[in-house]
Amino acid sequence: MEFNNKFTEITTGVTDFILAIFAVFVIIQLYKEVRLNRWKISLWCFVLGLISIAALLGAVVHTFELSDTTRQLLWKPINFSLGLAVALTGLGGIYDYWGEKVATKSLAVAIGLGVSFFLVTLFVDKGFVVFVLYQAVVMLGVFIIYLMLAVRKQLPGAGIIALAVSVNIIAALVQQSHLSLTIIVPLDHNGLFHIIQMVAIGLLGWGLKIGIKRNTTFIKNEGAILSN
Repeated sequence: MEFNNKFTEITTGVTDFILAIFAVFVIIQLYKEVRLNRWKISLWCFVLGLISIAALLGAVVHTFELSDTTRQLLWKPINFSLGLAVALTGLGGIYDYWGEKVATKSLAVAIGLGVSFFLVTLFVDKGFVVFVLYQAVVMLGVFIIYLMLAVRKQLPGAGIIALAVSVNIIAALVQQSHLSLTIIVPLDHNGLFHIIQMVAIGLLGWGLKIGIKRNTTFIKNEGAILSN
């Protein structure tokens, strides 16, 4: 298998690979707290796992010279993973705003939404444009949810998660631009998107850990007070 003859495609592939590894690292850090909230941690680990899969396949698509058939074949699981990850991110917002009961009831709807997006990409030529619009609507909703939780001080770490979502939105805007920079190596808009997305994922993991740890501590302390 030969490398892509365009160097920025190779650097994009490398950043995609690093993104996949970084997402797995954040999964490992989050899963250490699974005993504190199995449902929530499992959901977000699944989201990051889907992102990692998409990034790993994206690394192959960008790094190597592939036939059109192979490239189109690889884009199918990438679209499926990303579509489902976006839908489950929305479910994460529902969990934190309305609670586990509502989130559990909404799980099938979220999965259906992700699958529906994937099916649309099979029949629409400009599938990536559809993804951008789909992602923008869901992410805006998630941003509003966590911003409200932060302003109301209802969830520790909500402000950091809102920041993570806003950084992810900025990453998506960069990906739609023609921006390119040289940071040791030349990076096009896709490579820059991956780097900014890593920042977003790092912030997300940080915000989630704060919320889970502090909420668990609060519940334990409240229980101790009621028992005395």
